[in-house]
Amino acid sequence: MGKHRVTYRIASVALVLAGCITPGTVDESRDRAALITLINQTCFEIVVPRLEPTQLQYERDLPWEQLPFHIRNDEFTSIGTAFAVAPDRFVTAAHVFEFETSSLLYTEYFIRDTAGGVYPVTDLLRFHNEKDFVEFTVKGFQAPAHLEFRSEPYITNETVYQVGNIYGQGIVAVPGTVLGSWAEPRNGAWNLIKSSPPNDRGSSGGPLIDENMKVLGVLALKDDNFSYSIPVAEIVATPEHKGFLDQELVYGFELLIGERSDPFPFTWEFELPIGIEAVKSRIKADHSAHYDRNMTEFFSDVGGLFPDGEGALEALHDSASSVGIQVVYRNEDDKTWYFSSLDKDRGSMGDGGHVDYATISGTTYFDLQQPDGTSLKELTASPKSLMDTLLRGITFNREFAGDEIRVISFGDPVRTTTYLDRYDRKWYVNVWNIDYSDQVCIMMWLPLPGGASGLLRFPSTAALDVWLYDLEVIANLAYVPYTASLAEWDDYLQHPDSADGPYAGMRLVYQEDGELAVASEEFSLQFDSSFLEVKDDTMMMLARDFYLNDDRAVWGLRKIILSESRRDNYIVSYKFLPPAEALPEDYHAEWDDLRNDRHPYNAAAYAIEGRTGIGTKHPQSSGDRVLSLYLGFEGDHPQAVMEERLEVFKGALVWK
Repeated sequence: MGKHRVTYRIASVALVLAGCITPGTVDESRDRAALITLINQTCFEIVVPRLEPTQLQYERDLPWEQLPFHIRNDEFTSIGTAFAVAPDRFVTAAHVFEFETSSLLYTEYFIRDTAGGVYPVTDLLRFHNEKDFVEFTVKGFQAPAHLEFRSEPYITNETVYQVGNIYGQGIVAVPGTVLGSWAEPRNGAWNLIKSSPPNDRGSSGGPLIDENMKVLGVLALKDDNFSYSIPVAEIVATPEHKGFLDQELVYGFELLIGERSDPFPFTWEFELPIGIEAVKSRIKADHSAHYDRNMTEFFSDVGGLFPDGEGALEALHDSASSVGIQVVYRNEDDKTWYFSSLDKDRGSMGDGGHVDYATISGTTYFDLQQPDGTSLKELTASPKSLMDTLLRGITFNREFAGDEIRVISFGDPVRTTTYLDRYDRKWYVNVWNIDYSDQVCIMMWLPLPGGASGLLRFPSTAALDVWLYDLEVIANLAYVPYTASLAEWDDYLQHPDSADGPYAGMRLVYQEDGELAVASEEFSLQFDSSFLEVKDDTMMMLARDFYLNDDRAVWGLRKIILSESRRDNYIVSYKFLPPAEALPEDYHAEWDDLRNDRHPYNAAAYAIEGRTGIGTKHPQSSGDRVLSLYLGFEGDHPQAVMEERLEVFKGALVWK
């Protein structure tokens, strides 16, 4: 394999040089073969170990035979180019090492020579992220030759060669022309060398050389038409044994639509030499602190987060009616917080199980209904079992050799923690490595009767800490209803590790076609099947919501619904709260209707959509809350029958 790669590279370089160098343009002592040799002795690939996950399982075998031979047999992935400037010193582009984003998986960097020898990068001698260069050492290797910097400035229209490991196919020298200069984008503090043609992926960090093999610059970036290189004068002007990181970071948050922070400076100065991992570790730790600190400032600058932020009053008074996870977001036009109405897709898992999901700005919100015959304990026995079940309903593909291969398991997570949000809901947090793409999968979820609801995100490993922070903030803005059959509620309450907060001590007892009794710290309810059908599949929804209680935002019970599964018969009780003075007039009008027993809470039966409805106030209603009672039963029913049912409901339900 090594000989195959060397032959390919030398042939490529020879082809380019033989076709483009004319007699008399190079020192007579150096012929074409010597030029080829010099490039191969001074220019190297920068590689990282290729990580092929062993914990992932696929629907079918990966078609390795479809990959080119040298790729499927290579233990490394090529990410850039470096060149020797002394026997023990090398230069590449700073962005190849990704100082600003420290991968959790790719932690070691190497150079590889044309003979296939691989040598680890050790100490950094000099770098500047804005000038996009780094000078470093490697262990156990000295370059047989090195390139020299040209002291004379570059000249427009002179012939140059862009040397790089293009697309990881080997070191080649592509002839081009200097087209002039281009001011660096941020402040115009220096000029880059603009040349043609554009370099390609893998060339970053390679030398831009003149016809005498002197280095004019370091290949840094490209667009569709041109290449841009850092002039060697900028490297020389950077003090030796110094490292500089200078950025302005702009932050945003996906539920603050349209908002962006002002730039926050993020700067570091290092005394070198230091090992590359030590540098990246320090930057990563400081960036996490920088993000936490400045996101707090950003949230304050834009008016705060719900429920404390500006524009939160209406959402605190309203309630969501969704049977699945939703989120509170702020509209960019009126700066008001609203409940989302996510339109979710459904993926079937068989045996009555399904997952409803919607992806907004890269975050997936999901509701998992466990398959029939599966207990909540079995579903949530391990993060692996939950994720495997989820992947039966949500398709996650790996692109491989032009094919789409479905992943059916991520294996066991590499990290498992919990997060207690501001409403005392305990979220489980699991992280899986997706090695081949340098990504992680983050799942934050709540066990619910009948399944689970939660969040999924697939960021780069370098962004893990940032997204753990953001997902925790999103969790505090998530509306999660508790809707399930009586059998699923019973299963849920059997496992105190799953039942959290106010449901930890909730009691539910029922017999099919018999009596139902529910008791929690917030309400109690007791009736028999002569009032409403009591069966395993009778549905009970306990809808909690954000609202103000004694001027403090709480996550409390707002709505109780029980419904029969075979007929459109149901009962509802809702906690209405007095509107704040600043709310629009329609809120006050609704409150006035409730307090004065107007339709539909006037205890008068009426026909609606094939059923009979009736409503009234619960006897426990007071000046600071109205507790509604409402019944709907299929068919036509006389006033006396509906009144009798309403009286049963009054006595069956107690709000605490």
